[in-house]
Amino acid sequence: MEHREEVEKSWTAFQREHGDGIAISAAQLLKWDKPRPKHGDTWGNWQYDAKVMVLTYLPEDYEIDLEQCTTSAKTMDRIFQLCNKTWLSAKDGGDMLQALNDLLDPQANLCSFGQDKKFDATKHLKNLGR
Repeated sequence: MEHREEVEKSWTAFQREHGDGIAISAAQLLKWDKPRPKHGDTWGNWQYDAKVMVLTYLPEDYEIDLEQCTTSAKTMDRIFQLCNKTWLSAKDGGDMLQALNDLLDPQANLCSFGQDKKFDATKHLKNLGR
């Protein structure tokens, strides 16, 4: 399933149940259980394989080994390697960024407050399924 569609459906249902049509309180917002990425989820032409922890660009069978995304520098290196590929469209690049955001939560795990961090990507990805 397209992961972002799943998130949007979940959010819309949550708003209907908990909102008044105008706003949702912070206390209620904390109750939203945002769907986590799971095996087979897609972001456009990208697909997540939870079994081997890779994100695959299907048209080129190009894989990003997510277990290697343990620092912001390593993650950025993969992003910019792909941006230099002539076969990667701007839309596919944006979908890749959204997938990495959903899968790795980089703001929390790799670069909080502009500080480079190291994190255990394998452990994080294993916990997505829980």
